[in-house]
Amino acid sequence: KLDPKANDQELSAEVLLPLIEHGQPETHEPIKKFFFDFSKAKVRLPLHLDRYKPTGETKRMAIAALYTTASDKSKLRPLLLHILKDPDLGSGCEAVIATIAKVNGWSDFVPDITKALQGEARIKVAYLQALGEIGDGRATEAVREYLNSRSSDYLGLAALAAGRTGDRSLVPRLRELFHGGSWEQGNRQPAQINAMISLGMLKDKKSAPEIRKFLGYVPQEAVRAAAARALGYMEDKASVPALKAALEVEPFPWVREEIKKSLRKLGAL
Repeated sequence: KLDPKANDQELSAEVLLPLIEHGQPETHEPIKKFFFDFSKAKVRLPLHLDRYKPTGETKRMAIAALYTTASDKSKLRPLLLHILKDPDLGSGCEAVIATIAKVNGWSDFVPDITKALQGEARIKVAYLQALGEIGDGRATEAVREYLNSRSSDYLGLAALAAGRTGDRSLVPRLRELFHGGSWEQGNRQPAQINAMISLGMLKDKKSAPEIRKFLGYVPQEAVRAAAARALGYMEDKASVPALKAALEVEPFPWVREEIKKSLRKLGAL
């Protein structure tokens, strides 16, 4: 049923979907053959199906099926890296591979993901999410660019990715994001929260006194949890009293657990 020369892309997608869901290893090689035959065939798609250059939904689903049917995911890395270098791959397929790399923490994908992010890709959220999860200094310049994005989605993801690069040259911009907006009026932008977490990852202890205030200063529990997490990443011993005080009054169990994690990192619990 997987005919690489067929124009019925909907049929191919219908066949691939259960293969993705069931993940049976014996179907991996046939799917691999279909993917490369399909790529060579360069099937012309009806306009309404041509979502991503050049072969749309079917090619994306084939990549997902290659992953779910692989008995040893780590052995799939060279193949996916090879596929990622295809100039005609399409941004939708690149995003699928970036997501797979993110889930597995594969840092060898960072240069190609960064390159895709700097190009005219349509699906940049997946790339930023991958860079934010994997963490690698080679992504610094791409992340720096998106720390000035006008898109709140891109800005928030870049703010989190910044901390995982390990590059302290991003600290000044993260401080600006952290202090930006009106916290008093309840404007909790993801970029501000993620900038706070990244300042912790980058161990910017100059920000610690301000971050401590958010352990009990704000009504939103997500902000209090982020403050606790940041102080834990920062390994700031001076924050132990504030964390212990917050633990005594924090009403939400999941936030208390974040506080405890940080106290454990600091050797105070």
